[in-house]
Amino acid sequence: MCRVDDWRAFRGSRRRYILALARLGVPAIALGQLQVAAAQDSYGRVPVLAYHSIGYGGTAYEVTPELLTTECQWLVDNGYTPISLGQFWDAATGLGKLPSNPVMLSNDDGWPSCVNFADIVVGRFGFPASFFINNVSPISADQIVTMSQYGAVQAHTATHRDLAGLDYDNQLSEIADNKAYLEQITGQAVSFLAWPNGSSNASAVQAATAAGIAGSFGLHGVAADLTSLDTSYIPRIMMESGDDLNVFATKVRGW
Repeated sequence: MCRVDDWRAFRGSRRRYILALARLGVPAIALGQLQVAAAQDSYGRVPVLAYHSIGYGGTAYEVTPELLTTECQWLVDNGYTPISLGQFWDAATGLGKLPSNPVMLSNDDGWPSCVNFADIVVGRFGFPASFFINNVSPISADQIVTMSQYGAVQAHTATHRDLAGLDYDNQLSEIADNKAYLEQITGQAVSFLAWPNGSSNASAVQAATAAGIAGSFGLHGVAADLTSLDTSYIPRIMMESGDDLNVFATKVRGW
């Protein structure tokens, strides 16, 4: 157990060190020796990128349209293949294969700027995208339908509460009510969930299963590894306002 803890501590400090170098402007190519095999996008490795608001407010998880555009172009220029949620799940469950250098793009919370996200990611670049939306998201039912035409609209709980702080009944209500709300609007099945704030626990996982959720996405800041995937907590990488292209490249290629 000590060896496992030591390795986790080492890996966590290594990630922080490499990210710090990226934020200082060290070119991503110069970090290759530190990133070892992760930079090669080995079999089963899928960076799942979690975006939120797109705009100029400067909040912690708000990315400008220009940066989002530059990030998408970087993915194209560096040989990444964006995949849909369905492709991800088929590969995770052995029903399909991953393309070379896969990456998945998602958008949380259903802010009005999710339309801008979709226009750039799907409309301009033709990438697949997924949207995790709450009942209380500040977009209309008609806008949710529009999002479902851009990509998969999936669950993010009814009111974006921290599920780890709720009892089972309230966890189930948050998930089931959100699932029913989105399915009624879009006419499409909702089988996936993004945990609000990345927070879950054992009873939340049970509640998600009871509500008919097949797989749930969290955070953790690392790429998903399909060779050893916990489908109740699929890691995603948060996109933040302080990121520049160098930091983005480091996050996508591996810590």
